[in-house]
Amino acid sequence: MTVLKMNLEALEAMDFFWAALKDRERISDLFIQEVTAMQGYELSYDEEFTSESVRRVLSALANREPFKASNKKEGRLYSNHLWMMDDLGIEKAMLQPVKQLNVEHLRQQILTGVSHEEIQIHVVPLHLDTHKVVKNHLLINFFKIQLGEEENKVHIQNLALDDFILNTINQEMI
Repeated sequence: MTVLKMNLEALEAMDFFWAALKDRERISDLFIQEVTAMQGYELSYDEEFTSESVRRVLSALANREPFKASNKKEGRLYSNHLWMMDDLGIEKAMLQPVKQLNVEHLRQQILTGVSHEEIQIHVVPLHLDTHKVVKNHLLINFFKIQLGEEENKVHIQNLALDDFILNTINQEMI
């Protein structure tokens, strides 16, 4: 039976980053480098979106410098971070249900054709894509999560987050 593991490392780091910037604290370059090397971000990199893209965005935010994006993905990542820092109440309302999400109940509903014994689900603040599948990793863009009408409920593409995860695994990881 497939094991599902949530990986919120990058999301937790960004939660700290947003709160620190809101409180006007100094963010070290070492912290930014460590974030760019986190597995959730590393798996998202492609030809136009690299660790340097993430470093440039986070550095500009941390140093309160103007930012000129090299491409649409960088620009969206920057504007998404600004949006999140604008109202940390929304960020906390989105973050709490993600942190409390228990994906264990999905194991029985995974189709038998899924070829991975372990699937890691990363929730990462990304750019344009709603999600990305890389081998046995599912990356979900935190910025695409929407608050539901009920407290502690979040949705993505009009599906409850756990339903979105299950559908993506069953459709794209076979």
